[in-house]
Amino acid sequence: EEKKKRMAKMQEEMKEYEEMRKEEREKLEAEISDLRAKREQRKQERAEEEKRLAELRAIEEQKRRAEEEERQRRKREEEARRQEEREKKKREAEERSKSQSQRNFTISKKSGSETGPTDQDEAKQGKSKEQLEAEKKAALEQRVQPLNIDGFGESQLQEKAKELFNKIYSLEGDKYDLEQRFKALNMEPKIIMYSQYERVKDRRDFGERQELFKGPIYGVEYERIPPSSKVIITEQGPRVVGEIGENDNDQGHNQQEGDEPVATEE
Repeated sequence: EEKKKRMAKMQEEMKEYEEMRKEEREKLEAEISDLRAKREQRKQERAEEEKRLAELRAIEEQKRRAEEEERQRRKREEEARRQEEREKKKREAEERSKSQSQRNFTISKKSGSETGPTDQDEAKQGKSKEQLEAEKKAALEQRVQPLNIDGFGESQLQEKAKELFNKIYSLEGDKYDLEQRFKALNMEPKIIMYSQYERVKDRRDFGERQELFKGPIYGVEYERIPPSSKVIITEQGPRVVGEIGENDNDQGHNQQEGDEPVATEE
């Protein structure tokens, strides 16, 4: 009887253990399937992201190539335009040199009272004010080309603005240089006092320079008082003698004996 009870209890425990293991296996399989689904989802998302980035890179590369081609095209057009302008100026210069067989101007002598051009001078030149104005206007129209920006995009407008800015900057620099050159032409010539490579520039001696920079003396000069007695060093020691005039003989005698006289003031 006791053995049957133990066997029944062991069977119940085994049954509970098997059910518990079954639940654990089901739970583990559910977690594994969930992780596999998440992995597949992440893999699909990465593939879609890589595809989108590849498309963006392709679009950027296409845009860059288009911009590079446009820049090269504008550069070639600019070089061709400059070459055409150079050839045109060269042809015009050759035509002018061929056509100008004589001077196209006259030099008229003016009196001292005349300060500017007169109607008589203009008549001698053969051109009136209206003709000069018309020639000036034609020259300006030839030099100042109309600005045509119809159909330009944003990048083309930026390039045109940069080109105009550089041209204005260069013209302002040329204007400043010409103004400074004109000012220099109107200035008086400089006078060089001495050569900058000369070693000695001042020929005066020290005494002359001292006299040049010496100022007045504001102190009071006092008369020097001569000493009334002398101190003579003898073999016995120093000895004070009387008046200078009275002791001249003693001084000479001491000097003959080898004593050294020392004069002091009292």
